[in-house]
Amino acid sequence: MQRSVCIVVCKAPELGRVKTRLAAEIGDERALTVYRELLRITLTSVASPAWDVVIVLDGDASCMPPHPYHCIPQRGNDLGERIVYAMHDVGVYDRYVVVGSDTPTMTTQHIANAFAKLDTHHVVIGPALDGGYWLIGMRQPHAHLFTDIPWSTDAVCGRTVERCNQHTHTYALLDVLSDVDVRDDLVSLSLSV
Repeated sequence: MQRSVCIVVCKAPELGRVKTRLAAEIGDERALTVYRELLRITLTSVASPAWDVVIVLDGDASCMPPHPYHCIPQRGNDLGERIVYAMHDVGVYDRYVVVGSDTPTMTTQHIANAFAKLDTHHVVIGPALDGGYWLIGMRQPHAHLFTDIPWSTDAVCGRTVERCNQHTHTYALLDVLSDVDVRDDLVSLSLSV
C-alpha cells in the first residue's frame, strides 16, 4: 500500500502575522478572525484515514487550535524552499500533497483526487484563480520546480507548468479554486468580514 501525506504549510494564528494584505484592508483583528476560520476549514478538509496529515508551521504552535496532527516547524526563505523542506522534513512517503490554509472551497475530495492523479502523473497542481496554486503534489520532492518562481504573482502556476515541461514531468491539473488574499476574495467567496 502506498504511503501518502498531506502537508499543510501555514502560519500560526497570531495577531499581525497572518493575511497581511487582507489586514491592510480590514485591520489585523478582523484578518485574524478570517484566518482562524480559514485554518479551521482547512484542518477539517485535510482529514482522512487514507493519508497522514502533517502541519508545517511558521510561528508559535501554542496559538494553534486543537487538532490531531503532527506539527513541525517551517524552514526556508521563500515559499518554494518552505515546500521543499517540508517534503523532506515529513519523512519518506510515496506521494506528497502540499496545501496552504487560505482556500476555503478545497475539500477532502479534491485532495483524494490529487493523490489519485499521482498514480499516473509525476506532478499534480491545483491552480488558483489568481494565477498561483492552492495545491501541489508529487511522488518525490522536485526542488527544481520551486526555484526562480515569482512567488505571490499571477505567473506562479504557469511557470510551474513550464518547469514540468522542461523536466519532462507529466502533470495533471485539478479544479481552479479561489484563495483568500484581499477583501474582494472574501466577498466573492461569501465569507463574512
